[in-house]
Amino acid sequence: METQLVRLDSPYNIIMGTDGNVELHIATLIVVKERKEGVIEGVPMKDTLSVCTYPVVSGKMDVGGQVWMHTELKDCHLICAENAERIPILELKNVMEYCAKHNVPHYKEYIPMSFFWKMRLYKIKIELLKDTDNHVILDYKIGLEFEENVDVCMVYSSVECAFYFYEYFTLNPSDSTLRPSAEQAIKYLSELRDNYLLLFRYEGLKSLTFYTNKKQYQWFVDKLNNTKADDE
Repeated sequence: METQLVRLDSPYNIIMGTDGNVELHIATLIVVKERKEGVIEGVPMKDTLSVCTYPVVSGKMDVGGQVWMHTELKDCHLICAENAERIPILELKNVMEYCAKHNVPHYKEYIPMSFFWKMRLYKIKIELLKDTDNHVILDYKIGLEFEENVDVCMVYSSVECAFYFYEYFTLNPSDSTLRPSAEQAIKYLSELRDNYLLLFRYEGLKSLTFYTNKKQYQWFVDKLNNTKADDE
């Protein structure tokens, strides 16, 4: 096995790993492994080389570096450069989708808050979207899509929405409105909505209201719009 460390120059990129951590990418560790010729499960194998690259990261206040051996560089999410002054709210949506894809533990609860404060640490402003008249949008309509798969229904915000929402609940074939875990899904989505509103209150964000074009799920949307996160 051979290794090589490639140091990078600042300004460094801010990246997220598959565990949900966000740090500065300050160097790359290249690991070359050689697999000798032999027989694996009865199949002759020739000598092969595998090359893996791992990010070496450092926090804003750190002077050293840490190798993310659990995450190859190709699997990391690039957020922006450390000297970026501002990024659109859509980047938070990208981060949430990335964390969902990689099944980051507790991403639903802490990723929005963690991402928000990390950007504050690097002095990067997260900006809300603007309308055609260049005015900041303070009230958002969130379109929800519902996709049934066997006995589970996925609910998620449509592509054009600025904020990320995703959850699922089980289906009850005998009744279209009485679904065993729908209450829990509504509770989580309302908590996420209120977290977004809390984080961006100083930017002037006023409301996030849900709607759907699927009439059979209007009951879900109505209840979600009328649910407060602290409701019992």
